Amino acid sequence: MNCVFKLADLRAEWADNPIDLLTRPRGKVAFRRMDRELRKVPEGGTLILDGSGIPVMDASFVDEAILALFAGVLAGSYGNRFLVLTNISEHTLYNLAGAVKNRGLKSPIPVKDQKEWNFIGPQLGERWTAALDTAAQHLVRSGELTARQLADDLHISINAASNRLRHLHQLRLAKRADVTDQTGFSHKYTLIA
Repeated sequence: MNCVFKLADLRAEWADNPIDLLTRPRGKVAFRRMDRELRKVPEGGTLILDGSGIPVMDASFVDEAILALFAGVLAGSYGNRFLVLTNISEHTLYNLAGAVKNRGLKSPIPVKDQKEWNFIGPQLGERWTAALDTAAQHLVRSGELTARQLADDLHISINAASNRLRHLHQLRLAKRADVTDQTGFSHKYTLIA
C-alpha cells in the first residue's frame, strides 16, 4: 500500500508559512514529521513525498529531511518500506543532486514525475553500475519483472538477471514478492510506486 505525504503540508510547522522549504533547522523538523509518516506506512508499502506547490527545497533542507529519511530506509531502519519523491521542481532536482553527492549516498534516490522515473545520485560507481541502471530502466518500462523475463529480454544469464533485480531491491528501488506456481518458486519485482 502506498501513502502520499504532501510536502506543502510541512509549511504549517512554521509560523511564517514559507513558500519554499529552506534551511537545515527546518529540515530537522520536517524529518521528524516524515519519520512518523513513514512508520505509519504498512510493511511493503511506499511513502510518496509529493512536492507539488513547493517551488524550491534547498540542499540543506533536502539533506536534513529527505536524504536522512532515505538513508534510514537504506539502512533498514524502517523495515520493508520504500520512499519515492514526486512532483519535484527543476530547482529542487538540482539541489537534490548536489545534496546526494555531498552526502555520499551509495544508492540513487528515486524520483517520479508523471510516468517518467529518474534515479538521482551516484551515476555509475561501486554500487550503481551501467548494468544495474539498464535493469532499473527495464523495470520502469515493464512495471514488473521476474529474473527469467529480464534474462530473456536483455539476453543475459538468469543468474545475472536475478542478481541485478535483487540488488535493486536491496537499494530500495524495487519491491519483491515471492511467487509459487506450477514452474516452482521465484521472485517478482515491481516498481515502488
